[in-house]
Amino acid sequence: MKLAEHNPSNPRILVDQRLAGYDQAKIERIVFEEARDMARHSGRVQPEDGVLRSVEQMADRTVAGIFGEGYDPKVHAEDALHEAEYKELIGDRSGARQQLGYARASYRELAFRAASLFLPRVPDTPWLLLILVVLAIAITLAPTFHDLLFAAMLANPAQAAYASIVAGVMIGGCFSWAMLSRVDHPEGERFLSRLQLTVIGILFGIALLVMRLGVATSDEERLIAIGFALLETSIVLLIEAFAAGLARKWIRYMDSLPEVSIAENRRQASREHLDVTEAELLSAQTGIKSHIQLVHEREARALVARQLNASARAMAVAGYFKGLEQNRGFVHDAALVQAALPKTRGRKSVDAHDGDNGHSPDDGAPWLG
Repeated sequence: MKLAEHNPSNPRILVDQRLAGYDQAKIERIVFEEARDMARHSGRVQPEDGVLRSVEQMADRTVAGIFGEGYDPKVHAEDALHEAEYKELIGDRSGARQQLGYARASYRELAFRAASLFLPRVPDTPWLLLILVVLAIAITLAPTFHDLLFAAMLANPAQAAYASIVAGVMIGGCFSWAMLSRVDHPEGERFLSRLQLTVIGILFGIALLVMRLGVATSDEERLIAIGFALLETSIVLLIEAFAAGLARKWIRYMDSLPEVSIAENRRQASREHLDVTEAELLSAQTGIKSHIQLVHEREARALVARQLNASARAMAVAGYFKGLEQNRGFVHDAALVQAALPKTRGRKSVDAHDGDNGHSPDDGAPWLG
């Protein structure tokens, strides 16, 4: 019967042949041969109570040497250390569980806070509005530049018209971008304030109005000049109004960045603390599980040892009696041999002398006496 077959119905007994490398028959053979050799070396032919108890104790020691002893912190110093570590792990697990509850609650709160402070979307660049403003400014500037500047400079009317349009688009684009760029990215603070740009735009429109009125020859041309000036002033005020709204969006966006960043950093720190606490709890649980497995294994070994003690003792006693029987057989055979030989007790000294003179010392077999 193999060791793994002992008490198979108990799930805590997980002992198999790997625990000791022996089966029951091998253990019984070991104690049998050891007890037999003890009896043969003693030379006795009759059993004695004290010797039989020694034989049984020898069997117990052999089984205990293979399987070890049961877990008992009161008896074994090593077990006392294991028990102290186990109690410490129990305390660590209790503290880790409490800390884990606090860590989880804190992480949930900080994660909800970070989620509620979601990063707002970056304000979009008003490309469509910018294009429309540039076109509107170009419409008012191109005729003025054509009449006052490029018509006199360029003989080709097409070239003069093209140059006027390009100049209007460039001036309108530069002015519009100057108004919007400083609120569209952080570098915008380096530009002039919107009020300064607005005043410059209005003054530029007035200057154009004066130039247009200076060359106007009819009331109709004067009305057109006044209309262009009003349109340009309206465009400047429109850009200023839109830039003010866009600036407020950027201010809200920039102000929300630190708060969101702080909330996210706190959430990450809480997550790291939660991970550390979970690792501490897992370590304590692993240590407790290892201790329980150790105790179960030691108990299983001790149980198997107790189950084998009876059979081991019986085989040891049988081996002891076998050794006594062999001793009795040796004595009986020696007595028969001595009875069959002639009486030679009176000639021991002569036989010894003859042995020195070349005679065989086996004459008379004095070693049987």
